[in-house]
Formats: sequence, C-alpha cells, structure tokens
Amino acid sequence: MVFITDFNEGDMISNVYLCKNKQTGTTKSGKTYYNLELVDKTGSIAGKVWELSNAIGHFESKNFIKVDGQVTSFNNELQLNIKKIRIADEGEYSEADYMPCTKKDIEQMYKDLMALVESLDKDYYKIKDVAELIGVPQSTLRYWEKEFPMIAPKKTGGNVRQYRKEDIENIRLVYHLVKEKGMTLAGAKQRLKQNRESAASSAEIIERLKKVREELVSMRKELDYLT
Repeated sequence: MVFITDFNEGDMISNVYLCKNKQTGTTKSGKTYYNLELVDKTGSIAGKVWELSNAIGHFESKNFIKVDGQVTSFNNELQLNIKKIRIADEGEYSEADYMPCTKKDIEQMYKDLMALVESLDKDYYKIKDVAELIGVPQSTLRYWEKEFPMIAPKKTGGNVRQYRKEDIENIRLVYHLVKEKGMTLAGAKQRLKQNRESAASSAEIIERLKKVREELVSMRKELDYLT
C-alpha cells in the first residue's frame, strides 16, 4: 500500500483508493473528463481522468477503486493523472487503510487517557486533574474555593490542594449552576441553600466516569484494529 502522504511528483501509482467524490466536467474543446477526490487514512489527492477510454471502468463516489496513473504537479499541488480505473475486488484492500487517524503516538494517547481515568479511583486528586475533569482553569477552582465554603480541599504542608470526591461533587454542582445555568455566584449560593438536590449527584458523576472508561476501552479496540 502506497499512502497518499508518501506521493512524490513523477511517481507511478497502481493502487486502491477510496473515491470520496466524483465530478464530471467539460473542457473548452468539449471533451468530457472526471475530477476525483481520492482518499486514504493519510489524506486526499485530486485525481484527473482526461481520457475516458475503455480503460476507465464504471464507478461511483464512495467506491474503492484500483487506479493506475502518475503523480503530477499543478499550481504547486500534487494530483494524480489517471489512465486506468476499475472497482477494486474484495481482498484487494483493507478498510482500515482508509479511516483517518491521528499523527500522534496512539499508544501514548491511550496511556494518558487511562491514567486520567484511573486517577479518579484515588482518595485525593490534584488540582490539575480536577481542573481537567471539570473543564475549568485552576485559577477558577481557587476562586470558587473562596466563594463556596463547601469546596474545602485538604492542603498539605506545601499548600498543595488535595481534593476529595466530595469536593469534586461540590465543584460539579457549582459548575452546573454557574457555567451551564448561567447563574451569578450569588444566585448559585442561594440555589444551593434552597435545593441542593437539584444539582448533579455523586451517582451521576460515577456514572459519567463509567461511561468514559467504556468509551476508552472501545476506543482502544478500534485503535488496535487500525494498527
């Protein structure tokens, strides 16, 4: 498999690609041609079919097609000048080669995500982890701590905050009222005094974490399929 990202001007290509888009055009002289968008997991390239000869078989958009042609350059952009096309047979390609994937280290990404989820099983959490979990800056957590006495993380000798699950639940309640409901801090304080049960419960947070874990496991299986 020669991936699109590895194409160089002058390369002769004989491979299978996914035809994402197919358009028919007409030259100034009245000749019909095809303008294609070919893709694989590394990117896309324009495919040009200038001569609609018998070597150009019938195909449509979304088909996997076997193409023969040469990589050329036009306006500093690579394109594939195609001479032959046919629909690819089963077994000539693997769909995994045509699914977009990140350029980052997949294994490291998975380890980082799992480390974050596993950290939620601890008794105490760092302010960095809590900020990432809730989706707010660390400075916001410090400010809310001053405004809402119920947010009271334990502090070590070096003034390092250690958040308990109860603190995270309370922060989530404040986030829901201030960020999602759009209340002022004063309004959020009053609401918490009147009806604390209306905000997200600890069970809701735990359920969310379970879903995150399930999604990560599912993601890992998909990534294993791609690699």
